[in-house]
Amino acid sequence: MNYTGFRSGEVFNVKKSELVWDGEIKLLKVRIPPKVIKDTVTKGWRYATELTYEKIKPFLVGLGEDDHPFRTNENQSLESFEMNVRKTLRVVYNSREDLSEKDPDNNRYFYNVHSWRARNGTEYARTQGIPDADGYLRHARGLTTYYKKTKEEREQQFKRACLDLAIYQVDKKEAELKLKDREISENEILKKRIAIIEEEMKRRNHVNQ
Repeated sequence: MNYTGFRSGEVFNVKKSELVWDGEIKLLKVRIPPKVIKDTVTKGWRYATELTYEKIKPFLVGLGEDDHPFRTNENQSLESFEMNVRKTLRVVYNSREDLSEKDPDNNRYFYNVHSWRARNGTEYARTQGIPDADGYLRHARGLTTYYKKTKEEREQQFKRACLDLAIYQVDKKEAELKLKDREISENEILKKRIAIIEEEMKRRNHVNQ
């Protein structure tokens, strides 16, 4: 939920086949489950990190492509799933004083199952801007801006957002290093392409002379 911006009910509907590891660009691609898509505009992928993929892999062992890795079993109801998620997160939150605060006006916890989606939008917007953050979360007001970008641009945008989306400092440092490695690699490819073009231009000039 932290990286994809999915609601808990959307995580419930994710199938094994909708989790695709792209080793070339080191991204876990998560297809938006068809059951939760309201219109054709919001089809596509959201992303998670290599560390997330490593944590998810044990859940995928022995499952069929149409099985749901985050359910206790295939017969589990959405209500039961969401109750388990709330209980698990509450145990974690209550172990930390800064995450167990309640709003004095309504006695509700500040941090709850919905906090992850809100955090995703806030952190994604820090470097990528509010319109693209809205698009990533599939808010109608940001979809046009977000989907004007190419698939590669959206993937690279997520990688830049990872610096803020990462929860722990060690994750932030790892995300920063991977982004730099990716940018260096892309620069090297660009330099090679420019060199090939320059060589071809020289060859053509020589032939014309």
